[in-house]
Amino acid sequence: MTSKTSVRMAEDVDETALSYAEIKALATGNPLIIEKCQLEMDVGRLKILHASHLNQKYSLEDKIRKEYPHEIKRLTERIAGYKADMETAAQHPSDKDHFPPMKIGGIVYAEKADAGKAIIEACKAMTSPGPVPLGEYRGFQMALSFDTYGKEYRVTLKGAMTHDVKLGTDIHGNITRLDNALEGFEETIRRCENKLAETKTQMETAKGEGHTHRKPSIRRNRRG
Repeated sequence: MTSKTSVRMAEDVDETALSYAEIKALATGNPLIIEKCQLEMDVGRLKILHASHLNQKYSLEDKIRKEYPHEIKRLTERIAGYKADMETAAQHPSDKDHFPPMKIGGIVYAEKADAGKAIIEACKAMTSPGPVPLGEYRGFQMALSFDTYGKEYRVTLKGAMTHDVKLGTDIHGNITRLDNALEGFEETIRRCENKLAETKTQMETAKGEGHTHRKPSIRRNRRG
């Protein structure tokens, strides 16, 4: 339409464009042919609306039957797991005046500096990036691994849930990172509970839409 070679397609800008059948019907002036053409158009629109209606209906049913229940179950289990781990951490407190013993490689370290050094030495001794048992801290089993993508060592704390902690090069800083991970469960639980409440609301809304969802129709003006 622009005479430019880059243009390959032109689209109608609105629904007032007439099809070949409509033009032919109008040209004949026969009202029956015009009405037949209009009915065929209405049937075509109804088929499109019906297909859209079914897609929405099946999508809602799938969410109500599978997606929402699965997400609710997953979040409920995560909340229970984080609460259990929060209780475990609370039973083995750590603060600036008290360092709970840390076991690394079968050796118990009562001093934070010694435990921090042992973690660094364990990192240096690794021969493959895969996780290896490291020890125990505050009631959690620890595994050490190397992230080849991020080029960093990680400690995974294993309780009811697993919690990954990135390591640095500071012997005291690594202990602080582990403690911060074990003290941050309350905020994680709050986020999961908010998401759980939101998902339940979405499911109830979807159920309501499923009950009220009716097939669309096209209104036609009566010819008097």
